[in-house]
Amino acid sequence: MNQRQENRCIILIEDNLGDVVLFRESLSEADRSVDLFIYGTYEEVEASILEIEYAYKRGGVIVLLDLNLLRCSGFDIIPLFRTNAVLQHLPIIVFTSSQAPKDVLRSYQAGVNAYVPKPDDLKGYRSIAKSLVDFWLAHAVMTSSVNLVS
Repeated sequence: MNQRQENRCIILIEDNLGDVVLFRESLSEADRSVDLFIYGTYEEVEASILEIEYAYKRGGVIVLLDLNLLRCSGFDIIPLFRTNAVLQHLPIIVFTSSQAPKDVLRSYQAGVNAYVPKPDDLKGYRSIAKSLVDFWLAHAVMTSSVNLVS
């Protein structure tokens, strides 16, 4: 197993306990070796930026971001990553119940890498968790794994 496979994690920014449970269970079925870090507020993410930087430097990390958080919008969180020199290329996948065209457009304009509507059932969550692990954490090359200094 290479370092990319050993040090992989998903940062789930979600405040709905039901969605957290469904995703946690689905990720566990997809790949038990992927760590899951859960944050429910802007303040929790902001306070954990150094830990997120450390994880990103060690291996594959992606962010799953709900736009409809209770105390803030997911759009408020995106700049925490996109303005950070270490995390500016961290893959951000919007994972939300909104399918409004304005949210999709605004997300991509803010610099997210993908927009995935939340599924309606456990089978859908399982499919998404497996796809995320298979693509982003098993196959995609991230800036954290390459030397960008030339």
